[in-house]
This record gives sequence, structure tokens and C-alpha cells, in this order.
Amino acid sequence: MGLLGNAWASGAAKATLQNVIKKFGPNSDEAKAAYDECVKIDKKFAEENCKPILEKALEKERIAELPEEQRDAAKAEGQIKDIEREMDKGKLIFNTKDNIEDLCNKNMFSLMDVQMQEAGSAWSKLGSILSMDSGTQLMAAMLKANSDENKIMIRQNEIIIRLLKQIHRQNLLISRNSSQAEADHEDAI
Repeated sequence: MGLLGNAWASGAAKATLQNVIKKFGPNSDEAKAAYDECVKIDKKFAEENCKPILEKALEKERIAELPEEQRDAAKAEGQIKDIEREMDKGKLIFNTKDNIEDLCNKNMFSLMDVQMQEAGSAWSKLGSILSMDSGTQLMAAMLKANSDENKIMIRQNEIIIRLLKQIHRQNLLISRNSSQAEADHEDAI
């Protein structure tokens, strides 16, 4: 089977798995057979694309069986796992495990990249006078710079959120300590 045929077969197997899970459930023999079919076609594709679908469906089923008071916590835990999977794939702008210094360093490199793109766009403006195609290049460069600037702002917001949480925790600790000191003083009297 050629590369295109293999890609089509993999996509079809993934779609079949999704449909089987919806119809019969993730623990069914049909779902296991559909997953095995994904593995037969392309083991790496199955690991990266089909296995997460099956795992997510199993997790959803497990959460549905929990008592109602435990469901929200389990759903939140599942969402955290989804985010961590996306981070592992490099799809997110920052990693929750990054410290503030790492985020600042990423911002610095992104800012340098934006500045280089904007400097390059001046040459593109000159090129646009000579050729019409460079206008498209200029637009693409400016969109890329805009995208990078947005990433910087998102990281800066994350830094602010983390600092606010840190300040909040410190204030809670201070208020608890002062409340404890007042209580100790009243007990002493």
C-alpha cells in the first residue's frame, strides 16, 4: 500500500474506532477489534491517534460510574491530563511546569524573533516596489510577527497569574499567622 493509501486507511480506521466506541462502548470487543485494526495498518499512528481516543472514552466511562460528588474532581483531573498530553506534543505556548524565569526567557527569544521579522519586512517593502509577489511575503511576515507578539502576551499573562497566586498564598499565610497569634494572646489572658 502506498503512502497515500496508508494515510487514507489509517484515517478510516481511526474514524471506524470512533464510531464503534460511540455505538458499542470502549470496553466492547468491537472497540478492541477496531483498535487492533488501527495497529495493523500503522502502529505509530495507532499509538499517537487511536490509543488516546480509546483511553479518553474509557476514562469518560469510568467517571460516569463514579458517585456524583466525585465526578467533577475526576473530570478536572482528566482535563489536566489532556493539557499535559498537548504540552508533550509541543502544541501549547507554555508548559505549566515552566518556572517564571523560563517563561521570561521564551518571551525574550520570541521578542528577538519578532524584531528580526519586522526588520526583514523593511527589505520586503523595498522588494514590493520591484515585484508584486513580495506584498504577499510582507503580509505573511507581519502576520507571523503578530502571532509571536500574541504568544509573548499570553506568557506574560501566565507570569502575572502565577505572581498573583503567589501573593495570595503569602497573604493567606500572613492572615492565618496573625489569627493564630490573636487566638494565642486571648488564650493567654
